[in-house]
Amino acid sequence: MMRRASIVAVLATCFLSGTAGLGLAQSAPPLRGSLEEEAAAVPPPPVRTELSETVLEIKPQDPLIPSTGAIVPEEPPPPRRRIRPADPYAPTGIGNTGIRFYPSITVGVVHSSNVNQSKTQPESASGLLLRPGYRLESNWVRHSLTAELDGNLVSYEGTDDYDTRNLNVFQRLRLDVRRHTTATLDSRYVLDQSGGDDATEHRLSSSAALAHDFGPMTAAIRTGTTAAFFEDLKLQGGGSISNEDQNYIEPSVSIRTTYNQPQALRPYVEAEYTPRFHTREFDRNGLRRDSHGFGLTAGVEIAAGPLWSGDLGLTYLHRNYKDARLDAVNSLGLVGNLTWSPTDLTSVVMTAGTSLGETTSANVSATRDWTASVDITHALRDNIDLSAGASVEIEDFDGAADKTYDLNLGLSWKLNPVLSWTAAYDMTWLDAANSAQSYVEHRISTGLTLRR
Repeated sequence: MMRRASIVAVLATCFLSGTAGLGLAQSAPPLRGSLEEEAAAVPPPPVRTELSETVLEIKPQDPLIPSTGAIVPEEPPPPRRRIRPADPYAPTGIGNTGIRFYPSITVGVVHSSNVNQSKTQPESASGLLLRPGYRLESNWVRHSLTAELDGNLVSYEGTDDYDTRNLNVFQRLRLDVRRHTTATLDSRYVLDQSGGDDATEHRLSSSAALAHDFGPMTAAIRTGTTAAFFEDLKLQGGGSISNEDQNYIEPSVSIRTTYNQPQALRPYVEAEYTPRFHTREFDRNGLRRDSHGFGLTAGVEIAAGPLWSGDLGLTYLHRNYKDARLDAVNSLGLVGNLTWSPTDLTSVVMTAGTSLGETTSANVSATRDWTASVDITHALRDNIDLSAGASVEIEDFDGAADKTYDLNLGLSWKLNPVLSWTAAYDMTWLDAANSAQSYVEHRISTGLTLRR
């Protein structure tokens, strides 16, 4: 029995000793293990960062003001222009390849207070409004293709004599021939039917230009052709008046030189030759109106920036006629297109134009035409745009001038990227040289626009 009790005591002592050893092993530092464990335990060498590299750099002392010895404060960096996020209401377009197509159409109603453009007997009328349009843009690594269509058709109820049709189609293809050489191919079609006593005009034009950058200067040569055709004028009492003698073809060639320094404002000089050849040798008054036109323009190009972009120039035009009974005509004026963006939400577009127009008057060789306009667009919210504009057009008939003033207001409310609601007001005032032809017209329109 004593032997058995001794054995039990020894086993109990060993069990208690093992339990205590486990508790000490958990709290004591680990014993020396293998070489791999030692390597893992060694902390890695410090990684050299940019901060550690620049710590030893010596920063030059700030400049001192000689008179006082005070440190000249560093100029604060210029304020960075806030970048607007992507427009969530912008059209998405159609197409997944390198060309994307953006169609749109507006359907609405319009009301005019003076549809017949009369001073003494104005007539009001309402009608339907249709505005088709599209925009095409390429997304190529080289070259680019753009195209636009903008139409405006108004059909008044009860009368077809005052319906209006306007259409403007434009395409441009730019080819990067070489690193510093580009070729540009343009084409345009314009339909202008204002209604009333104005003849419907069709104008087709195309041009090709080649530009090369020589470093400090850029030279460009352009050649093209414009064809203008006028429909017969229908009389209200029946019959029509032929306008075939106004049809003409105008080839053109121009050379433009631009000085590229400085980059922000680049001065340029352009010379142009534009003869006109009519489809009929003699007009309705027995005059030969074929002519030779010359133009010289000097101006400045403004590189696209956060505030300004565009160009503005002073132009001089001269045109002499084949018929000795028609005097030569000269004109001086401004041409250009400027865009001013004072804020990210506001855009102001200013345009100016000068031209010599055709006329059927037996006593006038040509009309001197000057145009100027200002259009303002402000984003009231992401989906609401307000617009306002004003324009003036002066058509001078050898001292007697017709002045046309236009004022417009607009609102565009984008309900989603596909559907928007538009409303507009337009006022036109013609101050004619013959006071009997003067008139004032107010026009209100509204409609829904579908686009992709």
